[in-house]
Parts: sequence; C-alpha cells; structure tokens
Amino acid sequence: MTPDHRLRRRLVDVVNDYCDRLKPHEIGGNNKGPWVSKFLAWVGVTEPSPWCMAFVCYSLKQVPWNGPKWKAVIECVRFAKKNDLVTHNFPAVGDIALRINPGGWQGHCGIVTAIHLNGWIETVEGNTSAGATGSQRDGDGVYRRVRHESYWNEGFCQWYRLKDKN
Repeated sequence: MTPDHRLRRRLVDVVNDYCDRLKPHEIGGNNKGPWVSKFLAWVGVTEPSPWCMAFVCYSLKQVPWNGPKWKAVIECVRFAKKNDLVTHNFPAVGDIALRINPGGWQGHCGIVTAIHLNGWIETVEGNTSAGATGSQRDGDGVYRRVRHESYWNEGFCQWYRLKDKN
C-alpha cells in the first residue's frame, strides 16, 4: 500500500466513523451546536457559519495532515487549482469533492468514499441533508450521499499530493 493510499484510507475511515457512529448534527438552530462549534473553531470561524469545509479540515486533522485550514470551499478550490491538485477525471477514494454554485462563491464539499458505475460518486458530507429533499449544501448533519460526478463542478482535490509540492 502506498503512502498516498494509506492517507486517503485513513481519511475515509475517519469520515465513515463520523457518519456511521458519531453522527454529528446541528443543535439549537441553523449552523449551531457542539459539533458544529468544534469543526468551525478548528478553522478559526465562529458559529453560526456554514461548516462543510470545516468538517473536511477537522477530519483531515485526524489523518493526521498538517495542510491548510480552509474556512470556505472557495478557498480550497483556489488553493487546489494554484497547486495543481485538482482532477476532473478519475476521482479517487479519499479526494475532496468540490462544488461552487454557478454564478456565485458559495459552495459545498465532501470526502469521496466510493466510486460507483456510470459516474456516480459516494461521499460523506457535513452540513447537508440526509435525503434528496432539504438543503443539499446547508443541511443539519453529516450524511452519506451519492451524487453524479457532474454535481462536483470544481472537480476533486487530491490533497495528499501536496507534500510533493514542498
């Protein structure tokens, strides 16, 4: 097993544990609660604030990985593009899936946990809803989602390659 594979596998194990066992969710209002506060504090943000990227960064901390602490998806997108860490083809399990809403700067992200047939990608995402209804980028917890790769319009950040850039 390569070092990159071990890092990616560890991240998937971390987010699967959140999704399947710990089940973080909002308490006391939109973008609030003990879990949300913990994730946001790690990236230097206070609640109430969108927290999908903070969840990803907090999960990366446990890999452990000492890369950037992105406060918002757009920061990760810009960093990944600048450092040639984005792929739009052939995402890998453990990549950060990235979306920016068309015409804006707000976005959403998750960790790729499985690749399915015909372009379907399974992710674990923070600040999303459990099913097809409800907010897809401003939900109430950490859930497993299956979305078509075209949803992730900014591609997939291969964060584990950053060490090769130093």
